[in-house]
Amino acid sequence: MKNSLRCFASTRRVILAVLVVLFLIAFSDSIFALQLKSTGRFNRKGVVTAISAGQISVRHYDGETNVYKIQDKDESAMAIGGAIGRNPAEIMVKGSLSRDLAQSGMLVRLEAKMTRAGKSVKPIKTFFAVQGDEDLRVDAMESLEDNTELMFTVVGRVIRSTGSGLLLQVPKSRFARNGRMEIKVDAEGTMEIEMDSLNRVIPGDTVDSMSGVTYSNGDNVIKTIEITMSAARKKIETVDSWHDQLVQKYGYLSDECVACRLVKSQHFHVYTDISELQAKVLLAKLETMHSLIKRYFGTQPKAAIECYVVQDFANWNGDTSITATARTAIENQSGVTISGSGPGMMSVQSGVDGIGNRSRSSTLGSVYRSTTPRATVYSCDNHDIVQHEAVHAFCMMAFGATGPTWYSEGMAEMGKYWRPKDVSVNIDPVVIDYLTSTPSKSMVEIVNEEQITGDSWQAYAWRWALCHMLANNSNYASRFKKLGISMMKGQTVDSFYDAFGEVENELAFEYDQFLKNMSNGYRVGLCKWDWKTRPSKLSSKATSKNGVMARKGWQATKIQVVEGQSYDFAAKGTWQLSEEGDSVSADGAEDGSGHGRLIGAIFNAYELSEPFDLGKKGRFVAPTDGQLYLRTDDRWNEIADNSGQLTVYFRLSKKK
Repeated sequence: MKNSLRCFASTRRVILAVLVVLFLIAFSDSIFALQLKSTGRFNRKGVVTAISAGQISVRHYDGETNVYKIQDKDESAMAIGGAIGRNPAEIMVKGSLSRDLAQSGMLVRLEAKMTRAGKSVKPIKTFFAVQGDEDLRVDAMESLEDNTELMFTVVGRVIRSTGSGLLLQVPKSRFARNGRMEIKVDAEGTMEIEMDSLNRVIPGDTVDSMSGVTYSNGDNVIKTIEITMSAARKKIETVDSWHDQLVQKYGYLSDECVACRLVKSQHFHVYTDISELQAKVLLAKLETMHSLIKRYFGTQPKAAIECYVVQDFANWNGDTSITATARTAIENQSGVTISGSGPGMMSVQSGVDGIGNRSRSSTLGSVYRSTTPRATVYSCDNHDIVQHEAVHAFCMMAFGATGPTWYSEGMAEMGKYWRPKDVSVNIDPVVIDYLTSTPSKSMVEIVNEEQITGDSWQAYAWRWALCHMLANNSNYASRFKKLGISMMKGQTVDSFYDAFGEVENELAFEYDQFLKNMSNGYRVGLCKWDWKTRPSKLSSKATSKNGVMARKGWQATKIQVVEGQSYDFAAKGTWQLSEEGDSVSADGAEDGSGHGRLIGAIFNAYELSEPFDLGKKGRFVAPTDGQLYLRTDDRWNEIADNSGQLTVYFRLSKKK
């Protein structure tokens, strides 16, 4: 039987690529100064209205709401105006919260009076949520009550809250022979939090102080910030950090590196030396990703996906299961997926078969089909890279190939970013800044057939952007899925251009809008364009009635306006700009900020005019011919939690 091998070398995780850049530009704090000028400093207070990776929105007490860039402690870089460098903020977050907000996996520290057998004697009033990797411990401090009771300092992981307090995981000792300890907590007890990260900040928390720099491109960058967590929260949650939530969930497991062994889940067999904690978290991510991809494609591999995930080769005892190619990738902190049917497999480079002929199955880029679809993932211990490679393995085993480079790598990047019940943009903020601040690549460039895998993180970013937009926009999602499956199955397909040729102009317009407005939290499905509503010019006696929702982007009206023509309008109803926000009219927030105001724009010949204010009632003069579109004046990445709808009436203005 003829054997073949196909390697899909992923780029290093975007953040690792950025670290390389940072290494090459040592002392890069000054890189922004080389390309951008400081135009001033700010010192503000307010309330958090939204937060995502790399940025935070704050409503100030004068009613103004601004978006600020911020580099959190666990982010390796930030980008300002296309310049990449380090600019970490000094962050202090504190809070005094209900004891009932303690969650499974959370690390806590406390002092409690207990018997010598480790039994809690008196309910404590306060315990502290611990940040970082403080070691679990139970230390006897001093004897009390004739040596029958002791004061203990305890650092433990919450297993669960009980009716009377907390059940903690602690080291086994004569005070906790089974590694568990139940601590009584007063019904009015509090959990105190002090941390230097934003990962538990949510809208509604108070910004006590904030200072930073405004740059010449308009970016406001935070240098220092102090936040008090609102006690009104219903739970402790991490913002945009599914990884942190999983770590907290399985935090009772050991995080010590161990010898190589096999760990299994329903769809993955993983040979690894990573810790029990990291293995559990990784398998949870992989299984969630597997279920999402299965749901998307409507099929799955018939066998479990085999993975080798290495933290330190010293723990592998000379294991020879990992090939030289895979070992090189792992040592370079990267990954590779190898497919084939057995020994003597032939190495095949991107888009070329074993003889050196270009694959005939597509004109869009590299495609290689395995006659016996089987794939094995080899990766360093970076979860994102494992997930990226696992998408390649899934597609190879389910369809026999992964498609051309742009599709293969774009979908693999999507796979590592997919989250349960979340279709919003949620990627590294450095990638966001790169995609939105540099000249955009055309779709023709992205699907070019000369591309190879492992070229650059920038190329992967463009492929992700195109795939994410197509997969999540119902105007194109069905064609995109059909095209992808056809390419991977090696069925007769023409090209990307044949698949989307009849909607080429529409797709190009929406792609440009996506790149222009995208940020973390952006929902493609809520911002898709309405190509079905057909407009007509208003007659002198006609009134046009149009609905516009707060939770969508630009929405088509039935009106074809004429340049220079004056139109009267009136908007009825209210809408909300957050789940807990007050209702506002078409005039927007009453604080004078205009946030949530009704605005309009004119669409003509696949171009959109600059937005213009409308409000609750008034008159406007059409700046150009075209179809009138409406929306609420809210940030594109914050409309998902909006609600409510306005009814807007238009008529031709009467001549005076």
